[in-house]
Amino acid sequence: VELDGPLPKIRIPIQVVKANFRIKNVKVRVIADHEARFKPKTVTVFVQAAQSDLNSLDQNQVFAEIDLKGQAKGSYVKELKIQLPPQIGFVKVVPDRVKITLY
Repeated sequence: VELDGPLPKIRIPIQVVKANFRIKNVKVRVIADHEARFKPKTVTVFVQAAQSDLNSLDQNQVFAEIDLKGQAKGSYVKELKIQLPPQIGFVKVVPDRVKITLY
């Protein structure tokens, strides 16, 4: 192989499409047939998203939920299920479990 002239140069622009972000004070919701006491009331959710998606994010679109419908009164330690808009990727939640007392 023989080149006629200088070596070619290539430029590739790099742009961050999605990055990891932290959403603090995400409310925990408990669905139950009984009254519930639980701690903590809020958690921190780590997500992967484009900055533009986070800028337009409504806080009501992000919440942590525990479904205890049909469960008897008593104490439970349950994992949280995180609800996010489809364009936001879930990374982790801290803490990931909540202590709940149904009475």
